[in-house]
Amino acid sequence: MQNMESSVSRRWILAAVMVVVPLVVAMVPPSWMGLEGMVFHQQTMLAIFAFAALSWIFELYPAWVTSVVVIFLITLTDSDSAFFFFRDHTLTNRELGKLISAPSILKSFGDPSIILYIGGLVMALSASKIGLDAKLARAILHPFGRKPANVLLGVMLATGLLSMFMSDTATTALMIGMMTPVFVSMGDDTKGKAALALSVTFASLIGGMGTPVGTPPAMLAFNALNDPEGLNLGLSFATWMAVMVPLCLLLIVIAWRVLVWMFPFTSTDIEVTFVNRASSRRDLVIVVATYALTILLWITGGVTGVSNSVAALVPVVVLAMTGIFTADDVSRLPWSVLWMFAGGLALGSGMDDVGLSTFLIEKVPFDTMSPLLVIVVSALICWTLSNFISNTGTAALIIPVLSAMAMSMGDRLDAGGGATTLIMGIAISASMAMSLPVSTPGNAIAFATGHVTQRQMVRAGIVVGLLGLIIGYAFVMLAMTVF
Repeated sequence: MQNMESSVSRRWILAAVMVVVPLVVAMVPPSWMGLEGMVFHQQTMLAIFAFAALSWIFELYPAWVTSVVVIFLITLTDSDSAFFFFRDHTLTNRELGKLISAPSILKSFGDPSIILYIGGLVMALSASKIGLDAKLARAILHPFGRKPANVLLGVMLATGLLSMFMSDTATTALMIGMMTPVFVSMGDDTKGKAALALSVTFASLIGGMGTPVGTPPAMLAFNALNDPEGLNLGLSFATWMAVMVPLCLLLIVIAWRVLVWMFPFTSTDIEVTFVNRASSRRDLVIVVATYALTILLWITGGVTGVSNSVAALVPVVVLAMTGIFTADDVSRLPWSVLWMFAGGLALGSGMDDVGLSTFLIEKVPFDTMSPLLVIVVSALICWTLSNFISNTGTAALIIPVLSAMAMSMGDRLDAGGGATTLIMGIAISASMAMSLPVSTPGNAIAFATGHVTQRQMVRAGIVVGLLGLIIGYAFVMLAMTVF
């Protein structure tokens, strides 16, 4: 009884903090927060960000509920459909700033990342229906035996390799689908299942750094380093891989050891068995061909011009038209997780549209810092923001600022590893943001399996993420003395 009363009291305290802190952020003069010049809609958006962050961390409500509330608050306070008193500067007695288009916020439910997520889930469900997932899982894991820790390492290495040439979201969706029979074979090993679910998204995020095309932050960093009108350092694709592939392998091994330590297996061995689901040869051929075509489009998107999200519609269209994916299967999609991730996308979009993200970055006095402090502060800012909003959006925001600063600092940055370390480091920081289900689509996919809780993801994501930051920056600094 006493424990129940204590739990209720804790919930009330956390609920009060979750409400009071955003209200204070929204109502105090910006100068009290050291944010002179902040306009009205930037301040209200900052308050919504504070609410979202606290709500996602405290877990008083399901994450998808918080996301829906976030979208609701943005449209009612900072959009062109907001209450009239939020759009009248005579009533607020403040410079309002830019209003967001309400449809642009609501479009977060149909964001390309979500379409990509749905396509991956359709592939996974269809493969499971015909037993293809078990065959693929056995083929991938066979070289690593049946010992759970070795199987986990095999999953992470395979995922990391795929992610170097495919979208991390697509890779996670693909691999999580293949791991369904592995989860089944693990029985009641709940911690082992959590480790397996997290291993896929962690490895896909880490592996994506291995090539400039593996993840958008890596591509943004590579382009900035080679911009003829900017840094123009002439960093080659091969040089990037020579530095980042060994780093990715090292970080995957470290993440593997962390997961084995934090989530010890109770299973003694893992054996994936075939399940005869009485599928026709026609269905098997259609699903395999659809898999092959979709993966080919994901890998060759830079050549064909077909985006990852458009390619993800291939299995939706083909498998639905052939009757393999049915209306009953549609109801099995984890729509609550889709709504949850939409809230994170809406929050990031809203912060960009009102100019809050740019305003906050410009408030950081990078020009007065030592080179080493610039690297540390920029890494922590990027990592923190990327845990709550799009890592691509965060990298796109920070990299131009740091590129311009690196050009002005010149040789002063050599003490911290030079401009290459500074910019490549942002790709590392953005990729190592893996603490929440809303941090990346891959995390949302892992969360949707039901085998990992948000608390487990936060704990593991912070440990692996911070280790990745420290080791990643140190590794790049050392590598830059060689290349």
